[in-house]
Amino acid sequence: MGHATIMKDHLEITVYCPDENFRLSANLVHDQGVGGGKTAIVSLSHALARLGHNVRVVGHVEEGVSGGVEYVRRERVDRLETGLLLVTTSSKLDLAGLGSLKIDAQARYLWLHGVSPVKGMEDQSWDGIVCVSHFVKNHFLEKTRIPRERFSVIHNGIDRDLFSFHYGFTKRDPYRIVFASHPVKGLDEVIRIVDSLRKTVSDRFHLEVFGGYKLWGPDQPELNLTSRSVTFHGLLPQPELIRRLFACNFMINLYDIPEGFGLIYPQAMKAGVICIVSNVGGVSEVIRDGLDGFLVHDPFHTESSGKDAERIIAYLLKNPERMAEIRRNAMRYNRGWKEVAQDFVNLFQSGRIAGGGWFRGSQSAESIAQSERAQKNK
Repeated sequence: MGHATIMKDHLEITVYCPDENFRLSANLVHDQGVGGGKTAIVSLSHALARLGHNVRVVGHVEEGVSGGVEYVRRERVDRLETGLLLVTTSSKLDLAGLGSLKIDAQARYLWLHGVSPVKGMEDQSWDGIVCVSHFVKNHFLEKTRIPRERFSVIHNGIDRDLFSFHYGFTKRDPYRIVFASHPVKGLDEVIRIVDSLRKTVSDRFHLEVFGGYKLWGPDQPELNLTSRSVTFHGLLPQPELIRRLFACNFMINLYDIPEGFGLIYPQAMKAGVICIVSNVGGVSEVIRDGLDGFLVHDPFHTESSGKDAERIIAYLLKNPERMAEIRRNAMRYNRGWKEVAQDFVNLFQSGRIAGGGWFRGSQSAESIAQSERAQKNK
């Protein structure tokens, strides 16, 4: 069957997310603060709506229409009738709930944020699977029986509007280090590094910690930190987090978790923070080692990895021109959610899906084929 001729019109998109650790809403990112997965889901949905497409999010949500996106509670839906169904999960990792829904969609896509197994992933028929990095794609190519041609890679983006106000207005503390992740991503090691730097380089070093255990849900325990060298801020809305990143000089994350993408790194880079991160998962697709940040290649639990981070910081403080060069390169990161949304639309339009007809007013592939056969029979 030939490819459909897609007319420029509105896509009908339903984003289905079974996660229950946060209630999705337009205000979740800007008013509450969450991790990278939920930030990506909300940001993409609204970027697609700003491109003129009709978007609704079905799941654990605050109901209503905001920013052009309709939020619908899962328990109110027994049928998903849509042009394009985009299924995604960043925490529950269980798609069993799809089995109880009647689905009438011209095309079904799965959006993967990391490499944790997704229950029910291979029980569904997917027209395409979108991964946030080549690392995630290669992992699932190895672990599943899904054909290679079904997979695509679309990197995440940043909200550029959050950054423009702060350029030139926020004073950066050269001794301020930031950790803005779940503690499993190396918080204990970063505290040890900061304490060591205070002894060997300067007692002005200080660690700012954002996020904590509640990045995985409000029912998680609060992080308890008591140290003269550490200040814990908890979860902050994205605008406030970005503002505070501009005051920091370095970000350190040393861990062995296979990172899918690491959305905090391009955010920190855009704010001028120099990232020093373990070379795990898809991080090397974000940070270019020695150009706009640094990748630590030794396992995080070895003494050498911490010493590498300390040496990099000490060297850059003694070589401000080199530090400024790394910072300028980092701040050139400019991929926004508009570009991400357009990449999704381009993928949907690409003709990989034989059914077509996902745009209002477009001809489906079958109707085109029927017209062609009628012309030949004349």
